[in-house]
Amino acid sequence: MNCLRVCLLVGLGLLGGVQAPAQSSRSGIGATPYADAAGTGVTFRTWAPNASGVTVRGSFNGWGSTVLAKDMPGGEWNGHWSVDVPAARAGHEYKFVVNGAYKKDPRARRVVNSAGNSIVYDPDAFDWGEHAFNRIWRNDLVIYQMHVGTYNAESWLPSTFDQCIEKLPYIKSLGVSAVKLMPVNEFPDDRSWGYNPSDPYAIESAFGGPDGLKRFVKAFHENGIAVIIDVVHNHYGPNDMGDGLWQYDGWSQDGLGGIYFYNDWKAHTDWGSTRPDYGRQEVRDYIQGQIRMFLEEYKVDGFRWDSVYNIRHASGQWNPIGSEMLATINAMTRDEFGDAYRIAEDHAFDSPVNFEAQWDHGFLNDIRSLATASSDADRDMSALAYWLSNGGFNSVRYVESHDTCGDLNDKHRLPRDIDFDNPQGYWAKKRALLAHGIALISPGIPMIFAGSEMNEDWTFSNNTALRWSLTNSNAGIVRAFSDLIHLRRNAYGNTDALKDTGGIEVRHVNHDAKVVGVSRRNELMLVVNASATARTNYSVSFPSAGTWYCLYNSDLQAYDADFGNRGPAVGGTVVADGSANASLAIGAYSIQIYAKSPIPQDSAAAFDPPNPDGCGAVVTITYDPGDGPLDGAGAVSAYIGRNNWQNPSNFPMAPSGDVWVLEYTIPDLTYELNLSFTDGAEAWDNNDGLNWSVPVSNCGDLPSEASWTPGLPQGCIPLDITYHPNGGPLMGASNVMLHIGRNDWSAEVQSLPMVEESENEWTATYSIPDDTWQADFVFNGLIGSNTVWDNHDHADWHVRVQDCLADDEPFVMLAQPPPATNVASEVTHIALHGAAHLLTGHLNWTNRLNGASGAIAYATNWSIPPVPLAEGVNVICVSGTNSAANPNDGAADSPTNAAYASNWPNGSNDGRQFEPWQLNGTGASMADAATEGGTLSLGPRAWALQADGGALVEAIRPFADGLQPGDTVSFVFENGGIDGGVTNSSIGVAFHNRFDQRLTEFRFDGGSNSFAIYDSELRDTGLPWSNTPKTNTLEILTSFTYRLTVNGQPFEGTFADASVYEPAYIRFWNWNAGGGNERKLYIGDLSVAGGPLPVFAYSAETAVTRALSPYRTTESVAVQDGRLVAAVSSLSGIPGNIWGATALTNGAWDWALLPTNEYAISNNAVVITPAVTNLLRVYSIGKPPI
Repeated sequence: MNCLRVCLLVGLGLLGGVQAPAQSSRSGIGATPYADAAGTGVTFRTWAPNASGVTVRGSFNGWGSTVLAKDMPGGEWNGHWSVDVPAARAGHEYKFVVNGAYKKDPRARRVVNSAGNSIVYDPDAFDWGEHAFNRIWRNDLVIYQMHVGTYNAESWLPSTFDQCIEKLPYIKSLGVSAVKLMPVNEFPDDRSWGYNPSDPYAIESAFGGPDGLKRFVKAFHENGIAVIIDVVHNHYGPNDMGDGLWQYDGWSQDGLGGIYFYNDWKAHTDWGSTRPDYGRQEVRDYIQGQIRMFLEEYKVDGFRWDSVYNIRHASGQWNPIGSEMLATINAMTRDEFGDAYRIAEDHAFDSPVNFEAQWDHGFLNDIRSLATASSDADRDMSALAYWLSNGGFNSVRYVESHDTCGDLNDKHRLPRDIDFDNPQGYWAKKRALLAHGIALISPGIPMIFAGSEMNEDWTFSNNTALRWSLTNSNAGIVRAFSDLIHLRRNAYGNTDALKDTGGIEVRHVNHDAKVVGVSRRNELMLVVNASATARTNYSVSFPSAGTWYCLYNSDLQAYDADFGNRGPAVGGTVVADGSANASLAIGAYSIQIYAKSPIPQDSAAAFDPPNPDGCGAVVTITYDPGDGPLDGAGAVSAYIGRNNWQNPSNFPMAPSGDVWVLEYTIPDLTYELNLSFTDGAEAWDNNDGLNWSVPVSNCGDLPSEASWTPGLPQGCIPLDITYHPNGGPLMGASNVMLHIGRNDWSAEVQSLPMVEESENEWTATYSIPDDTWQADFVFNGLIGSNTVWDNHDHADWHVRVQDCLADDEPFVMLAQPPPATNVASEVTHIALHGAAHLLTGHLNWTNRLNGASGAIAYATNWSIPPVPLAEGVNVICVSGTNSAANPNDGAADSPTNAAYASNWPNGSNDGRQFEPWQLNGTGASMADAATEGGTLSLGPRAWALQADGGALVEAIRPFADGLQPGDTVSFVFENGGIDGGVTNSSIGVAFHNRFDQRLTEFRFDGGSNSFAIYDSELRDTGLPWSNTPKTNTLEILTSFTYRLTVNGQPFEGTFADASVYEPAYIRFWNWNAGGGNERKLYIGDLSVAGGPLPVFAYSAETAVTRALSPYRTTESVAVQDGRLVAAVSSLSGIPGNIWGATALTNGAWDWALLPTNEYAISNNAVVITPAVTNLLRVYSIGKPPI
């Protein structure tokens, strides 16, 4: 019986030890946060049908392994793996380990970067506020295409979503109703057009990640502007996918991409062999899930699908399953999300797949040719008349996009294609404005590429910022665009004919004079002169006789001083005679628009003088109601406040003809008047929400102001600081200095002279040094002979800096060849050179195209002998892994060690894997239990700190490296009483980062009843004072959380807000506890234990395109000794370029590169030794047509 009982217990223990992990019953694929009883938890789920095992490692489990279970709905495995991890939460980094390989989560919403870890993201945490947006209808769409990374990046590339938001007032004033963002999903490096997504669910980290995009959408919606996203599902990558989608669960065929991709001839695209496998339901769900994510979580308004041709076709052949997928996803987009926009780049209407519009390449080609033709004789008026009279909202019309003016396509901006040597000259401006104007007045959905409206002529590149200085030098061109956009959208309320695709009639075509006239609904007349000759007394047939008002004239000198100013200004008139013919004056390359009703006149306010000088000065306020909200009012009052609407009040105005007038006396202490106007009842005119303001001089001290660009620096970049002394301490200073430091004034304080740009404006540029998280500055200057300081009323100025910390991270970098290299067909090998850091063992390399691979010993500066190339795109990857050695593990020191036998000097160190002690203040000593009089009981000896008389003494012990999740610090201390009060005495222990920022501390304040913890909040532990030893551990749980255990009682917390969350040192202190041994703080043994560091693969990739070999012939084929011997006319491009196939699949051979051990090359002959002799095999010398 006893034996049996023991055996049963052992058996039960064994069963418990190997129990399989439980699959999650929660929904969601990827990392889905939930809230358990403790308020945390994440469900991890991934699709890996060919994996034998999946684990997840992350900062929530100290980068240990948490096993995922197979999902078994209905008792059958569906290819997914899942687990609930209660300790995980948003912000934790993680990776799946699939069959032993580290993999990013294919559905991660957030990643460190394209080569980094996935990050748990809570899609419900963002505060949208009272978000409500009525989607713009198609007839009111004017699309503005923009690239986030270059849009507002004059100071630093790439710019972010937040920096783009800074330009929202400009975009709103331009008048567009929608912005179309080029792809924003994570891509390799920080600069790209975006059409190479590595992580289709993640938002580009360099742009600001998922919250950045949400802030962007929220801001634009709040200003009435829709947001359209460019999505890429015709291919992925091809770079930075080795630890992601590529061969995700280890399975693949012919060296191709595995479960997310086609693994046959359908995989191949012009951008790599990475076409998604639309034939797999899971892949279709993956793509549809991304579209649903954008609509549900980011509240975007629709999509532009890139290269639909390459979804509906594969290698030039019809691929019907791609069309089926598009039809399903577009139906969901339409039916479930309020008829969201569904726009294709091309091939939207080959067959019905529920697209509603596509980019109109016919319009692009004809109108761009009209603008760029060198001779007027080559401008086609039939084409112009056609495009002005035909179309609908299934056509997106434009003359510039990233494709037409981008460096990757070797294209130029339209002004440069018109006049390459003088793109800012008369002809370029004239004809570019004409072409864009035609797009804006034609029946369709007009689109502008960012920069077109300012006549940008630099080729679009992800390495070149948009030049905002052009909005000044070409302010008139910007206004010409804005005026026409507002007219198109009926912003003035007088005609919406341009929004209607019906009722269009071509009334005039003159092929010789190059003039076309088109009417819209018989209430609007468009006249286009597409020649270099200005016309006078030119007769055009109008829809009806009578007076017609000019709504737009692109030849006005208000748009450019060099323009001809032919024809009426806006509001001017022409008269059509009884035959409805009107005589026009129309400038060269110009558009004129007329209507039966004029544009309403805006209200206006004028101030004389415009800048009143001194208190008591009188300013004459003149208000013209125009056609605004107070038109026809019987009484008008000026509602006036001062200094940002202090003490506002109504002041009745006197009528004077069509305007109202008020003489107003400036009150004391006024630096600005603030005004709007009212009829005294319910009608108000607040200048469309902007109100009016009048600056006042010498009557009130406007406080000094400082501003900087960029507002939130991204990286170690130049920071431009502007200072306005105004009425502050440095008003009238003869010189001004910028006194600036960093990291809360802890490093490199310097004084920089500022440049006086104007009487009240000083500027300086500060180059943000490496390892900066905050810039801190004040100003000083000379007032007479005295140096005066402006410290922002004792608050100083502070600028937070992102992505500038000197993280000593492992990496692999490829220096040669560059990321995209083209070589001739004769180049069969290429050498690789680069650098690496903090890796170990070997660096491995692979060529995905031909399967070649190898390894070299790790070196910080490495070279790899020439790698064989095949014809086509050779994606070559170099990778390595970091060391698992934890520099803190095993650290230990004790006050009983020999070095501390007599004293404890600053800089002493008798431990291992600790940096030396740093002692500040007086009162540090060694204590011996035998001589302390019974006050020391933690051990025979201790380090001791004593302070009284208001003094502070502290002992700092730096760790070998910053603590990581899984590290545990053990320490012992004891303290006697504290004589002082709560505000002037304490003892304790704290952990700080390398910037000396407190992360957490455990302390006892004099006069209090118990110990407190101070991290992200101040908490009472309930542990009372005692003079007995406290045995403690601090365990790092995640990147932000920890567990402090005091005499067996645990306390979990979150580190205080800081620039870095890795504890760099432990600090003990005694502040004014009092004299005598009983007031000392005793410190005992210190140690650190930690597990191995997580091992990650770090990689770098390059794409080397080897050209196809020139034409060659096989001159003879013979069989010799079971081998095929083929004599060829040329061996150029042959090495590494022999192919074999064994079967026909869907009408195509299953070509694959032949292993090099199956053939040899010599004497203009290729000798093939077939590895399999009982199967049909077809060979190709040189890449076959796949």
